[in-house]
Amino acid sequence: MAAYPKYLIKSQLSEKQIETDVAHYFGWISQGAPFRLLDANEQLTGADKKFVDGSRGFAFFLQFKVSHSLYSVNIVPPSNRKNRSQLEEIREFRKNHGFGDNPTLYFELRKKAKKAHDFQHNILMKFAKQPSSEALYVAPLHLDKKPILQFFV
Repeated sequence: MAAYPKYLIKSQLSEKQIETDVAHYFGWISQGAPFRLLDANEQLTGADKKFVDGSRGFAFFLQFKVSHSLYSVNIVPPSNRKNRSQLEEIREFRKNHGFGDNPTLYFELRKKAKKAHDFQHNILMKFAKQPSSEALYVAPLHLDKKPILQFFV
């Protein structure tokens, strides 16, 4: 198991778990209306799944992300190493500008694939705010499974 920096709080969730929870929630609120998350061609859409409202001709493209978190520099002092992570710079930036950071949630964007023509997030965002589609990142605001299980019980 890889060691993580002391300032990093890893999530207990996976993208698959988040997808399952979203599908469960949407199914629960749809009250009998047909609801399904469909597979999306991730290379073409940048999305993991899509939801198509056939009655309105509208599609939601969803990219599921796992949130991680950073402790404040007040809790875990920053490193002085030359090759330190950019996450350290984010922690210092938030402190220097008075932003809340108790803790700071974030999710990572993927690097450009070797054979891809563009970054995944750029491809996904081409579907945002269009007349017949919207694109969304779905990332929970918590890091453990317990709140999810309590919500659905």
